[in-house]
Amino acid sequence: MRVITVKIPDEKYELLKKACKIRGEGVATFIRRATLKELARLGLLPPEEATVLLPPYVVEVVLPSDVLAMLRERAEDKFGPGFASVHKAILEAVLDWLQREEMREAVGRAAP
Repeated sequence: MRVITVKIPDEKYELLKKACKIRGEGVATFIRRATLKELARLGLLPPEEATVLLPPYVVEVVLPSDVLAMLRERAEDKFGPGFASVHKAILEAVLDWLQREEMREAVGRAAP
């Protein structure tokens, strides 16, 4: 195990302390869990560990608005109006999966 030091702005630290107090946990525990959740979200943890941290029904995707607009337009052109709004989550999940695959490949290449 390694010890690391992080710097965050004072106002963020105060928010972090408040959140930890409400949860009844220490700052280190909060930061460890947040780090593991991010690694799980990126697809870098084994599936059984990631499932505990992020239930399989949670999909978090951030897409540039122009990419999302393009996806909606293409879906509506192909399947008709309203399709894109119904299947937006599916389209975003596919793009998220592609991003995680790229991240796994990049981490694999960077490993010694």
